[in-house]
Amino acid sequence: MENDLISFINKVDNIIRNKPVDINIRLILEDIRRTAELASDIAEAAMNQTIGEVITVGRRPLRAYHKNR
Repeated sequence: MENDLISFINKVDNIIRNKPVDINIRLILEDIRRTAELASDIAEAAMNQTIGEVITVGRRPLRAYHKNR
């Protein structure tokens, strides 16, 4: 993906051909990738917590659940 993006930029704008631009693009893409991975991890943790709470509530007898609230 990085190489495709750099290649596209180089074709569209012949001025952008120096290494710092390539490095900056790679850093930006790496940051986006890490952000997406972190968001995925947070979503997974939230789902696991929600599922755990549902299972815990599901194991309690209905009367005991309402009595404790």
